[in-house]
Amino acid sequence: MEIRWIEDIKEFRRISKQWDEAVINSQELNPFLLSDFIISWWENFKDGPGLRILICEDAGQIKAGLPLYIKKEGLRCGYVRVLKYLGDYAANYTEPLYSGKDVRILPLLEEALRGAKDWDVLILTDIRDKSRFIKELNTGPAKKEFSYDLLQDHV
Repeated sequence: MEIRWIEDIKEFRRISKQWDEAVINSQELNPFLLSDFIISWWENFKDGPGLRILICEDAGQIKAGLPLYIKKEGLRCGYVRVLKYLGDYAANYTEPLYSGKDVRILPLLEEALRGAKDWDVLILTDIRDKSRFIKELNTGPAKKEFSYDLLQDHV
């Protein structure tokens, strides 16, 4: 599986049709993963550079993904660089895209984050309790260098 980051909305536009096909094939029914939402939110609410859309492909087909952005917090939060779900509080669900049945995104996300030095913490809110991502998180990190705190406040 090949993993890469998209950091330019124009590049995402070029693969948006393929992305949407993967979303539809996933049968997860998450409108916040559709390219129209991602592009519209980024164009209207972006806070400087910081787009980070994880793309996981196998044989040229998108099998998994996670639309994120980096927000640098202020003094109150210690200037920490937070990776957040693109859509922030406008997205009711912040789950990854799973297009393949046998795909585990957590090890792919860990691998991608390991190579990125521009973030301090990843915060994902509003993950549905029955999502595949929650099941993966409950098994713990693939590598000891990562740790997870799982808070479910409205399940």
